Amino acid sequence: VVTVAVFAEGSAADEARAAGADIVGGDELIEQIKN
Repeated sequence: VVTVAVFAEGSAADEARAAGADIVGGDELIEQIKN
C-alpha cells in the first residue's frame, strides 16, 4: 500500500487532490505528522 502525502496550500493543494494525493495539507499536516 502506498500513501501519497503532499505539502501544499491553495491552488497547488487543489491540484494535488485532483491528481489523486491521499493526504494534502500545509502547516497543519506537519503538526499532525509530528504528533
